[in-house]
Amino acid sequence: MRQSGQSRRLLIGAAIGGGLLIALIFFWIGYAARPPPDTSGLQALADRYRALGRHERGFTGQSVRAAVRRDEIGRHLSSLASRPHIAGTPGHQATADYFRDVLSGLPGFEVFTRNYSVPVGMTVGQGESLFTIVYSNGTVVESQRQEKELVKLNLTDQVPPILSFTPSGNVSGPVVFANYGKERDFEYLQQLNVTLSGAIALMRYGGVGRGKKLVNAAAYGCIGGIVYSDPADGWAVPGRLDDVYPNSWWLPPTGVQRGSAKMRQADPQTPAYPSLPFAYRDEFDEIKQQTDPPVFSPIPGYPVGYGDAMKLLGVLEGANISSYVKGGLPIDYRAGGSFAPGVDHARLVVNNRILEGVNAVNVFAEMKGDLEPDRYVLLGNHRDAWGAGAVDATSGSAVLLEIARMLGQFYSDGWRPRRSILLCSWDVEEQGITGSWEWVEDRLPQIREKVVAYINIDIAVRGNYSIRTNADPLLQEAALQALKNLPAQDGGTMFEEFKRRWLDQDYKLSVPIGSSDYSAFIQTAAVPIIDASYVADPKYSSYYPLYHSMYETLPVMESIIDPGLRAHGEVAIWGVEMLRLLSETWLLPYDEAALIANIRNRFNSATPPSQWGWPASAAKYDKYVNDTWKEFDSALTALEAESARLGSAVQQLQERIDAGSEDIDPMSVRGFNDRRMRVMQTLADPGALLRDKTLRNLVFSSQTEETEISAGFPGLQDLLAVAKKRSNETEIWKQIAQHVSALVFRMHSLRYQLQDSGL
Repeated sequence: MRQSGQSRRLLIGAAIGGGLLIALIFFWIGYAARPPPDTSGLQALADRYRALGRHERGFTGQSVRAAVRRDEIGRHLSSLASRPHIAGTPGHQATADYFRDVLSGLPGFEVFTRNYSVPVGMTVGQGESLFTIVYSNGTVVESQRQEKELVKLNLTDQVPPILSFTPSGNVSGPVVFANYGKERDFEYLQQLNVTLSGAIALMRYGGVGRGKKLVNAAAYGCIGGIVYSDPADGWAVPGRLDDVYPNSWWLPPTGVQRGSAKMRQADPQTPAYPSLPFAYRDEFDEIKQQTDPPVFSPIPGYPVGYGDAMKLLGVLEGANISSYVKGGLPIDYRAGGSFAPGVDHARLVVNNRILEGVNAVNVFAEMKGDLEPDRYVLLGNHRDAWGAGAVDATSGSAVLLEIARMLGQFYSDGWRPRRSILLCSWDVEEQGITGSWEWVEDRLPQIREKVVAYINIDIAVRGNYSIRTNADPLLQEAALQALKNLPAQDGGTMFEEFKRRWLDQDYKLSVPIGSSDYSAFIQTAAVPIIDASYVADPKYSSYYPLYHSMYETLPVMESIIDPGLRAHGEVAIWGVEMLRLLSETWLLPYDEAALIANIRNRFNSATPPSQWGWPASAAKYDKYVNDTWKEFDSALTALEAESARLGSAVQQLQERIDAGSEDIDPMSVRGFNDRRMRVMQTLADPGALLRDKTLRNLVFSSQTEETEISAGFPGLQDLLAVAKKRSNETEIWKQIAQHVSALVFRMHSLRYQLQDSGL
């Protein structure tokens, strides 16, 4: 019995072992017969990672030149300049629809809009504003209420002459001639014992902005301001005032320059925040009371032609100041304060209003990047104008649409940008750079994180001499490189043509800061910017004479400024190549050494702190600033060394890229680019520019005050100008000390950003 039980156990064990062996055999058979694992996802990821190292050129400069179509530019120019399109008018609303329709029909683009509710300055009725000269016998001589139509154009919706955002008023009194309306011009009149209180100030364009002229006039007791374009400042040719529009491009005596007199960019009701429906808005009555610094002029202002200005100058008495003024009118320039016999007084009537809740429509067209879709290159232009705007800014609008068409053509041919491209059609620029600024405030964190550069084409063509490009220091060399990449129409390269026109005359690229849609990008977001325009020969005109007048029309552009639209085509070609260069180049073409050199030059040119006029009550701030100024110098020296090291690293990496090295880590290049994208942003300080809280860039921002002291840096310059007027107020000197401290801190932050040392 015992043997029989043991046998059964052995049989059971053998059966179990055999079963396990059979199961193991079947398992191995099944494992061997399994389908291979799906590695396609991993392979695609690996392929995409390798593709990040792609750096070949997508299209050539010759193909860009071959792609441009001037007939298309002409079509858009004719459509957009066929009627005035001032912000807040029916013609203005139609331009947004036109852009949406054209851009939506192009391959490769997604079109969308962003809207903001903003105020614009308008006239009350038609021709309700004017000045009059009242004679003792009751005779009244009026200024023109609207420019005389010298050529029949059938333009409707034309806005009468206006300085928008100036208050309405009906004032009368003597007239004084205050030249450019600068503080020193009013001081000069005081030295001549001219009574300014209760007078109307006649001033010429130039020197300071429209609003600043009126604010200065009010500060010296004037009750109104009249502004005109003097021929001596490039608006016409002195001694040849019969050679004007419509026979040439020079401003006729009836031509009037309109414009905004607002002292702060963007919507003044929502400073530093976008004008969205839920935004808290300051009341206009509150804003009008702000005086330090002011946002609006406290006195009425009105623009006139130089023909009307001559009427006023012709009845003024007082000292002959022609040698001081150096004007271009065939008349004696007198200080005024009294009238010629028989003239009783002058009267200025201004009927303006602020139209609230205007729908500002920014139109965008986005072409997604193939490899780095979360990095963007922007190119923009504004649509609104002060009339038909064939120059400002419809020339740029037509060029932007042609750039979009050319990019769409290359897209259809298989080209894809490495980084995303965003074309921007801004609204309400002429009323104080509003549409673009509101969008920057709305998207500020995303812009600072994602935007490589902003390219601005406001007035694409204002002459037929040469293209002229300006940029912040990081992109000045890149702007010239785009010209080097493009063949010129008559042989050679566009750069060689540019060099003959400008560089051989010691022309240096300047930094555009505060007068177009690039303003918010450089001053608030602190991202690199470029601006370009085709301009006139500077020996004849520094701008274009018909600026913001009713005569800035399509016939002037097509028959006088740019026959055949050659210059328009050149700007479009440059714009496409600039977009290609910034969106396609693997290693971003920044020049950090040029940025540091610019800051060093500013520092070296600044008046030393010991000469700032410190009062005894600010002795502790005096000592602090003089000591900290030395630290500023040392920080710049360290920056120069660091930028040299970075420049060497950039050069070495570029050489490896050009040599086709296979061991370059694409993610390392991406990180390197991202670090360099933040360089300009280290100059931004949200609290240091006390005079205007919408501005952040301590180096590249607008100045709001006038001063003879050169401080090199805008916020410091403004504070020193205020200190000159309030030198005994200790608080202003404390603010100066704090600002110097902020500047030095930003230099240290900039050095950390240039380094590759982690935290």
